Amino acid sequence: MLMVMGKQNTGPGYWRAAQDKLELFERNPSEPAPPFRLSGGWVALWVFLLLFGGLMAYLGIDSLQTGRPTRRGESVSSSWIFVILGLFLMSVPIWHYPQIRKDWGRQYPRMTVTGSGVNFHVMVTPLSLAWEDVRGFRVERTGRRDKLVADLNSPHPNPEKKGPAQVTSFTDISCIEPHSTAYVLNYLRTGVAARAAVGSLRSEAEINAIMASAAPAKR
Repeated sequence: MLMVMGKQNTGPGYWRAAQDKLELFERNPSEPAPPFRLSGGWVALWVFLLLFGGLMAYLGIDSLQTGRPTRRGESVSSSWIFVILGLFLMSVPIWHYPQIRKDWGRQYPRMTVTGSGVNFHVMVTPLSLAWEDVRGFRVERTGRRDKLVADLNSPHPNPEKKGPAQVTSFTDISCIEPHSTAYVLNYLRTGVAARAAVGSLRSEAEINAIMASAAPAKR
């Protein structure tokens, strides 16, 4: 997913060199974070929690004042649960907003490449592939989305708990920009010299230049 609550992808991503590896981030971690922008999804969720929590608290308080249980067959004392739960739901935006604001500039690597393979970190089931196990990376169009696909040289165990026990391709791999990511991964898969230099500042500059040139133009 390229957009998450409160954060939006701003380009093909940035590969940063570390010890014997390259890590892919949404942007250059050394640069300041972009201006904070609150996602409309969070606002909608908070409004819902305020309204729903307020309703629950009102029903609980009304039950305690009138002596009528909120639900048939229950005692009036159970209305305290409505009050407590309603107040908790109403408090969520108060403590959640500062947390989102604090986490705005933090980044975590989406994937890591080394001389031996590539690791995808943000998938439901983390995925690690050795270069010799991959026939190639490509982009597959599904609906309105472009998805990164890894074609394998031989069947591998299916990391998902559904479908066949073994698969010959891993589909819908989570990444930042699938076209440029596929290009970079294929470049590293076939380039022994490029893989040997992974982790150097030179490789960081080279891979980022390749990533930017392979990214589709913004419309």
